[in-house]
Amino acid sequence: DMLGAVSTQLGTNAVRATGLYDAAVDSRVSLEEEVIRQTGVDTDRELQDLILVEQAFAANARVISAADEMLRQLLEI
Repeated sequence: DMLGAVSTQLGTNAVRATGLYDAAVDSRVSLEEEVIRQTGVDTDRELQDLILVEQAFAANARVISAADEMLRQLLEI
């Protein structure tokens, strides 16, 4: 009987925990949507775009440095 009671209690706790988790996920999604609605800005997307711009800028800086070095070597000849 005791094993059955413990098993039932564990099952009940698992179901309750799953329900709480689902509610937390729904709340998080709702909060994110509310922030986007109020600010009109998707901060995650904006940060991703900013990282892409930063990477492109760094790549362009390397290209310019390489071209500058080549021109400097040509002028030395």
